[in-house]
Amino acid sequence: MHKVKAVLTATFAVLAIIVGAATTEAQSPHDSCDLNGAYNFSGLGNSGGLVKLLGSVTFTPNSECTLGTFTADIVLGSERQGAQQIAASGSYFVDSRGVFTLVAPGLITITGLVSQVAPGNTANAFPFIAALDDATILSGFGGRLTSAGIQGPTGSTGPTGPPGATGPPGATGPAGATGPAGPTGATGPTGATGPAGPTGATGPAGPTGPTGTPGLAGPPGPSGPTGSTGATGPTGATGPTGATGPAGPVNYRAGKVTMGTASATASVFWSTPLPSTNYRVSLQPADPDNPGYNTNNDCTYFNITAKGTTGFTLEHLLCTSGAARIPDTAVDLDWIAISDNNP
Repeated sequence: MHKVKAVLTATFAVLAIIVGAATTEAQSPHDSCDLNGAYNFSGLGNSGGLVKLLGSVTFTPNSECTLGTFTADIVLGSERQGAQQIAASGSYFVDSRGVFTLVAPGLITITGLVSQVAPGNTANAFPFIAALDDATILSGFGGRLTSAGIQGPTGSTGPTGPPGATGPPGATGPAGATGPAGPTGATGPTGATGPAGPTGATGPAGPTGPTGTPGLAGPPGPSGPTGSTGATGPTGATGPTGATGPAGPVNYRAGKVTMGTASATASVFWSTPLPSTNYRVSLQPADPDNPGYNTNNDCTYFNITAKGTTGFTLEHLLCTSGAARIPDTAVDLDWIAISDNNP
């Protein structure tokens, strides 16, 4: 593209000398309003063979006359490719010297001079140089379609005429078509809860469900109170002497331990060791009528673990999962450890 700009600049300098006598007669600076309306144009060039360019272009300057836009119908013919019809559009600019540049992006760039311009009027002609690509440069001439010579200056605006009489009211027009439905509105806030309705009648009893799986056996309940002593029965006859029974337990340890509310375990110790860890432990709450340590009535049990000859550890666990259950209040437990008969 830099090569195209260099070629256009050099070629346009020569063109400006040739057509200098026919370019502008205006003393005031030029602007983009110098090109306004419809023009026909044609040009010739060479790019490995003769290239012809012709067409029509319509210029529309902006209100400040600083820039403008254009639309064009172009016929491009060459010995190699034949004729092509092209629709183009883009922007143009006329500087204060009367040099204009027209650009249709990716298609064509045209540089030229406005010509035959009376002061404050539109150009009637323009010589130009056109670049299609780095290898195709054309020169040509364009003329205004409505031109029969240089246009004179626009006359001043005439006085405003008197207002006309008010016309009769027009007939009412037909009703317009129904517009499309508007978008759905946002959901409104939730209304206040209504009062509770009356209690419905009790429905009939449903069928008896299947029997569930038996649950786990619960822990032993606390011992009931000792019953009253019965009346002394008559003395029975002396029975025969029974066989000698096995020796009774030779060792035991007993006491009380407190399980607090910080842990689900408690440890028991005694000073004189038992012969071995083959012993049995029995325990129960010291106050079985006050189960405050289990206010939720969970199914729980006490488990003996970590037996030693000088003590053991007990745990408070849930029946369903075996997880630790910390007492709700501290609980005192009476215990007794008895050695087996055959240690």
